[in-house]
Amino acid sequence: MDDLLIIPAKKEDIPDIARVTAESWKAAYKGIIADEYLASVNPSRWNNLLNTAFENDSLRVMLAVKDEEIMGISAYGKSRNERYSDDGEIVSMYFLPACIGKGYGHQLMERVLIELSDLGHASVILSVLSENQRALSFYKKWGFSVVESGLSHNYGGVDYKYQLLRRVGKG
Repeated sequence: MDDLLIIPAKKEDIPDIARVTAESWKAAYKGIIADEYLASVNPSRWNNLLNTAFENDSLRVMLAVKDEEIMGISAYGKSRNERYSDDGEIVSMYFLPACIGKGYGHQLMERVLIELSDLGHASVILSVLSENQRALSFYKKWGFSVVESGLSHNYGGVDYKYQLLRRVGKG
């Protein structure tokens, strides 16, 4: 774990960020999101979104890198939710399947929370699929609690329930 680097992403990292995100989706959401939909997930899904985010600085991305390979990513920025407009938001946090359970997520989360605080966001929101118990447990260990539930995202024509979590900071 000592040799894991947490560094800001650059625009040229977009293909690797998209690849890690796609691989992570297929593993993290297996048994939660329909197999047919997961089979259709590929890196190109995120390329345009990431290019736009880098161009207009709407999101920042932090990378977890080991041996010069990206192991995980987290995208974050100002909240997109009007109800929590002063908060920061962790839009995504994904790791390659082989990296889960190695403590890398704790290092990445710590850095992202510092970055959001440095941007002036004392409180932070994020959303998690309700059935993703591993992620819910991880975020709750970091002081996040459910502030809204019963919300839904549509993937491949199917609505999936998710919860909005919030970590209230000082200030």
